[in-house]
Amino acid sequence: MKTTISFFLILISFSISKKSQNLKKRVRPKEIKKEEKKSKIKFSLFYTTNITCTNLNCPSPNFCNDLHNICYCSKGYVNNPNEKFSETFCSYKQFKQLNSFLWELFTNFGIGHIIIGNFNIGMIKIVLNIILFILSGLVFKNYHSNDELKNDNQLGIKFTIFVYLCFLSSFIWWIVDLFSFGFNKYHDINNVPLMRW
Repeated sequence: MKTTISFFLILISFSISKKSQNLKKRVRPKEIKKEEKKSKIKFSLFYTTNITCTNLNCPSPNFCNDLHNICYCSKGYVNNPNEKFSETFCSYKQFKQLNSFLWELFTNFGIGHIIIGNFNIGMIKIVLNIILFILSGLVFKNYHSNDELKNDNQLGIKFTIFVYLCFLSSFIWWIVDLFSFGFNKYHDINNVPLMRW
């Protein structure tokens, strides 16, 4: 009888100690997570939270909230996504959508891409347009000055069709660029959206 009672007492004490350990395990991670959340800086493109906001780390024209724990970016400034651990927030100046759109509208040479730092696309577009103008000059020169080319229509027509298809593809690329810049679909070299007009 004594052994049975002592066995039950040991079992009860073991289960109580096990429950208290489980409670400690459950409570402790939640408290740690709350403390970690308080200490982590939350980084967004247009604001930074959980910081001590001053005029030094949130330079003008950007501004701090009343509690001095959030730095809000003014229009034209964002946090640079490549510098998440920077001491200064909202210091990256955005490229303007209007400038890129107008350069693409009036030139069609890829200058809008070069302005926002997408040099590869801009240079490809410049080189292709130069080649296209050279080919169109050859078509015009040979078709209007060479009587043999006029008589041999097969070669002249094929070359002319090729150049017109190149012009058509360049025109379609230009329209796509205009819509993409117009609806702000392109980002700059740091993958930051352009400043809306």
